[in-house]
Amino acid sequence: MATQSSAWTGEKPRKAGNGAGRGSAARSGEKVVPISPTGSAQDIHRTPPQSVDAEQGVLGSMLISPRETIAECVEKINEEYFYVPAHRTIYNVLVDLWNASQAIDLITFTQVLRDRHLLDSVGGAAFVTSLFTFVPTAANVGYYLDIVRDKYILREIISAATESVRRAYEEQDEVNNLLDEVEQRIFAVGEDRFKGQLLSMKDQVMDAIESIEKLYEGKGRITGISTGFVELDRMTSGLHGSEMIVIAALDAAAKETQSEDTGKRMEAYGFDVQEIDGHDMRQFLDAFDVAKRRDNGKPQFIIAHTLIGKGIPEVEGTYKAHGEAGAKFVDAARKALGLPEEHYFVSQEVYNYFAGHKKKLLADYDRWEETYSAWRN
Repeated sequence: MATQSSAWTGEKPRKAGNGAGRGSAARSGEKVVPISPTGSAQDIHRTPPQSVDAEQGVLGSMLISPRETIAECVEKINEEYFYVPAHRTIYNVLVDLWNASQAIDLITFTQVLRDRHLLDSVGGAAFVTSLFTFVPTAANVGYYLDIVRDKYILREIISAATESVRRAYEEQDEVNNLLDEVEQRIFAVGEDRFKGQLLSMKDQVMDAIESIEKLYEGKGRITGISTGFVELDRMTSGLHGSEMIVIAALDAAAKETQSEDTGKRMEAYGFDVQEIDGHDMRQFLDAFDVAKRRDNGKPQFIIAHTLIGKGIPEVEGTYKAHGEAGAKFVDAARKALGLPEEHYFVSQEVYNYFAGHKKKLLADYDRWEETYSAWRN
């Protein structure tokens, strides 16, 4: 169990103006309680957000059902998400064994920890045994993962905010640079919500090779899920994971007639189907987030209803919307959609997305340069 020591000695906190060499406490070597920016010493020593039970629930699920759960865990979290150091160690060893395709059970796992001289540091054989009996089934591992991830994100928010407050006090001459770095740090915390989406170039290439081999061996057979449209299935070989298929055609080309029952068809195939207003970005983001968080094993299908030329009554819903709008129609659309009257407007969502993006790209480039220089030398 994690514990946290306190520097409290029974004295009242010193005022901000007292130096380290003033007062009897400083001379006698007694500890002085630091004062937080809010003026509360208690803020310094509060236990960070964490759930030891949820962390043990994740580890227990990985131990009792490794084949089904470790892949899901690796996709959503890493060792940094665990608050308890011993839990991080256990997680890393489990992932190592899983990557090596080695058997995972109570006896073999305990022996591996012993061979690596890690058994005592994680709590001994008794603690490892308790993890096997901590949860009766691995069915709720998705719920445990969400808790562990949420607590980690809260800790990262606290860390980022605390660091930002400290730097705001100490670096008052570089306000613009500090603001950019604070935005980048907060933006990085937000990226943790989408862990598991990004693949390395090697993984993407290997996936592409595997897909090509399946298509070649299939000789035209559907390798994914049929859409019910013969020509579309011929071109795509069905729907596959991580793909977004957009059916586009001119007006009056029977798109709606051909696809009006697609939602029901997908439900019959076992999909979870959501229907949204494609013009509402908030609905789209919410639906996308819901689809990613669902852990019921079903593929997700989002139907976004849109209207071409929306906001311009003269051409709305007709082929004329494909042509040049002109100032008159643009002004009408801006007013109908509730956008500002500025000639050049960038929404706050776009600003938020690209906050700190330039610095991130520069940092990536610098790392590449270092790697390339090291390779050349």
